[in-house]
Amino acid sequence: ADTEAERAVRLLTAQAMALGGQTAQALALLDAQADGARSAVLTRASMAIDAARAGSPGAQQALRPSAEALQAWVTERRSDALAWSLLSSANDAMGLKLRSLRADAEARAALGDVKGAIDRMRAGQRLAREGAPGTNDAIEAAVINARTAELLAVHKELYPDARVRP
Repeated sequence: ADTEAERAVRLLTAQAMALGGQTAQALALLDAQADGARSAVLTRASMAIDAARAGSPGAQQALRPSAEALQAWVTERRSDALAWSLLSSANDAMGLKLRSLRADAEARAALGDVKGAIDRMRAGQRLAREGAPGTNDAIEAAVINARTAELLAVHKELYPDARVRP
């Protein structure tokens, strides 16, 4: 119970610091006592994304570890829609459009919106083919192709009479 109370106080302190314009200090507080808890991973990522969007100095450097932590998190917990959504935002803020689209698709899939996930995956496939900026990632393109096939199979299983363009 003490550990959870300490975590809650640390998160509230970090959030208060971030609201007071001390985002760098808030991120440092979360980094110094990183325990891998979902609340800490998501809070740190959210703060780093907000700082990057605001153009805060050093925000891009703070964003990369958050994206990596989120990626590790969703690798083990594929059904965490909020973590996928934050990963999408983090990747978008770093200019990684293909990764952002895939994470957005995975968030939709985690919420049960298979059709929406397929649509986003297909958008990623189109961007990869067109060679749009932020989409030069052959590994991510291959993952998108594989996940699209998986999602199409899930859709076919859930809705056998529905037609989905292959």
